[in-house]
Amino acid sequence: MKMPVLVASGLIACCTRVFAQEGYPDATFGTNGVNVTTYAGAATVFADDSAVQADGKILTLSTVVQNDQTGESYAGITRFRADGTLDTGFSFDGKVLADFGGDNTYNLFQAIAVQPDGKILVCGASVFGGGGDHREFAVMRFDANGALDPAFGSGGRIHIAFDDHVNTNVAECAAMALQLDGRIVLAGRALSSVGLNYDFAATRIEADGSVDTTFGDGGKRYVAFDFAGSQRDDEAKSVAIDRAGGILLGGIADHGTTTDHNFDMAIAKLTPDGDLDPNFNTDGKATVAFDRGGTNDDEAFQVLIQKNGRILLTGSAIGNATDFNYDFAVARFYPDGSPDTTYGGTGTGHFRVPFDVFTGGPDISFSSMLTSDGKLVLAGLAALQSTYSVFGFARLRPNGTLDPDFGDAGMIHFGSTGLSHLAIAMHPHSQGGRIVAAVGNYSAPDVNKTATGVVRLETDLILFDGFD
Repeated sequence: MKMPVLVASGLIACCTRVFAQEGYPDATFGTNGVNVTTYAGAATVFADDSAVQADGKILTLSTVVQNDQTGESYAGITRFRADGTLDTGFSFDGKVLADFGGDNTYNLFQAIAVQPDGKILVCGASVFGGGGDHREFAVMRFDANGALDPAFGSGGRIHIAFDDHVNTNVAECAAMALQLDGRIVLAGRALSSVGLNYDFAATRIEADGSVDTTFGDGGKRYVAFDFAGSQRDDEAKSVAIDRAGGILLGGIADHGTTTDHNFDMAIAKLTPDGDLDPNFNTDGKATVAFDRGGTNDDEAFQVLIQKNGRILLTGSAIGNATDFNYDFAVARFYPDGSPDTTYGGTGTGHFRVPFDVFTGGPDISFSSMLTSDGKLVLAGLAALQSTYSVFGFARLRPNGTLDPDFGDAGMIHFGSTGLSHLAIAMHPHSQGGRIVAAVGNYSAPDVNKTATGVVRLETDLILFDGFD
């Protein structure tokens, strides 16, 4: 049972402890814990990412496809107030539509972040200046009111081509991290300069959007894992920066020696200058293979750094011979890149979270966050049927075991009649002690395929600071 909440009035802030069902939707937020919106005229809308402003307002990033046949697409940015209601003070109606300024038949929107000054960054990829399959890293920056920032790049946009070997190369930005000095690290994938396979790709830009040419090799860095016998496709999906300025890239490395789609979780560490760090696992790279059967496909979507410097990779691992039987999965490393075998209680340094509501269905963690007390929150989807999934969340204690105080023995999945197919949770963040995540459609049939929004979960300690 939820206890009454007492909030101090006037100029005195009060921290109030609230006992609630941790992990369950917060009924005081939006409508029963969720609020969604649509974009007028859109054919399909996909949730991509979310961010929380210093005042507690929540930004969600979505890909808004205006025409399913042509693929014409735009970035949809929505801002919600701290209580989950749409913030109509943001670009007049709470929503912004924008594009990277290239060929709108291919726009990839992957991540959103808020700078300390309140400006908003969006990164992804766009076909720009090469035509056809040519793609470049692309970034937009907006002022706090939702208008493109003319002081960034060209009219608020930049494009970075990884054209080392051909001028129609393919590169896609998947993640970004903000340095304390105002520079921005971008990470994703690019076709290798020595073959038609993807490598981790990273670059760094100055606060004005110009490329930092002191980073890596002339402003860029490729990282190849290139396992023998595989297709050698490697992709960074997340980036984090440690206290010393070291750059951690988390993602996947193709290890398909026997089957297609046999990826391992992969991590690389760069020095602050953008070179591979030889003090990390001797060559700057490491991989994790759960390899429990089926295609042995293990994928990392998020890299996190704990206060003690240990490193977490979170994502999903195939569970058995069923092709799509994925489980939430976590692996932990020491700062030097060696596996932390104390984590998870299995002696391996990694841990799985199977929802298995639908036997053989995909339970996939797309992202994660660390709470102030060192616990790990995983967010994604839990399969209920072969074509039907709902929100899935799990919380692990600092030792890597399920936290029984969260949801049902550490896990929770939920939906509702109206949102039964609005079924993906992505990129959790802390909002004044609460957990918020972007939500969107992931299942067939395509019901509510234009709805996107945010969900908030209960926690046992809520800090009221005047913004909540």
